[in-house]
Amino acid sequence: AGTLAIEISAEGEKIITNCGGTESSGKNPGYLKYSAAHSTIIINNTNISEIIEGSTNKTFPKEVFFDSKYEKEFVALSGTHNGYLKNYSKICKRELFISKRNNLFKGEDTIISTKSNIEKKVYDIRFHLMPGISTTITENEKNIIMRTKKNNMYMFKSDHKTTIDNSIYVDNDTAIQTSQIVISGITSSLKNKIKWSLEKI
Repeated sequence: AGTLAIEISAEGEKIITNCGGTESSGKNPGYLKYSAAHSTIIINNTNISEIIEGSTNKTFPKEVFFDSKYEKEFVALSGTHNGYLKNYSKICKRELFISKRNNLFKGEDTIISTKSNIEKKVYDIRFHLMPGISTTITENEKNIIMRTKKNNMYMFKSDHKTTIDNSIYVDNDTAIQTSQIVISGITSSLKNKIKWSLEKI
């Protein structure tokens, strides 16, 4: 359910995370398997995989591709999956660019329609934050200033409107309240590309 999900750490602390994993003892709730509990792309608020409590997940993605390139200035990672192809005729692509010179992380998320007759669907791109990270959204609602537990400052930027929603992080079978950055929109073209970045300031 977390296909193309990411976690980001810098300066010895995790910043972007997933909501936690279900322990083998089964103490943690099953919703931690949901796509929305991961820092990834979600279409129509639907899980990439069919999640059945107490059973093995039925995985929808039949094809997952990954590629990496190592350039002079950055490392580039690229991945796609077809988990939403059957239900929504969409393919998700995530490209990541990691700077070798400074704490700069850029991302490009693309939702590709496989039919010329575009089906408009709601998408959400979620970035769950570790507990203890404070956020301040700027006036244009596209930039978010973040302060970590170690008082490191980061700027999250997007070319789309962002919001801050509630989230949780499960640690040692305990749910801790935290927050998440969400970029939402509607697929309105054959290729919907959303650019974002995280940089230390």
